[in-house]
Amino acid sequence: MKKTLIHVIGNIAAGKSSLIETIKPQFQDAQFFSIDEYRKVYGSWVEDYEGYSWRKLVEDLIKSPFAILETSGTSRYVPLLEKEFDGRVIRIIVKTPIDLCLKRFIDRRDNGYELAPIPWRKPVELAMFDINDILYSKKYDAEIDGKKTIESMSLDFLKIFKRA
Repeated sequence: MKKTLIHVIGNIAAGKSSLIETIKPQFQDAQFFSIDEYRKVYGSWVEDYEGYSWRKLVEDLIKSPFAILETSGTSRYVPLLEKEFDGRVIRIIVKTPIDLCLKRFIDRRDNGYELAPIPWRKPVELAMFDINDILYSKKYDAEIDGKKTIESMSLDFLKIFKRA
């Protein structure tokens, strides 16, 4: 298999993590990466920590022959990461209405879900709108409807992967 990166992109609480957890059993040969996990380890409230989190992620990811990455897709580090990967990159966006993302975020926060630091010093609602503006101005290799059940999203993901 040619070196491959599947980049799952979407807003905060769009369903990226849930989708990835569901597909993991079918991709046992892949390494899974999430910028949120790196932010939890290295922090993100200071610019240096955000940059350091991304540098560590890039260092680890480029060693992998087959990787599945989860990010919002809006960081200035994304083009660098995809360039450094030196292989096939498949970009899949999980498109979820912002009101549903916000509801999911509030449910998570209120139920004790461990939230990753947000790398901007602004309320999460404003960050979500900023992410939406950036996400919907770009083109992707495929889209998954984030309003669907996680099972339907997983089936869509598998179909996209088989076509790619």
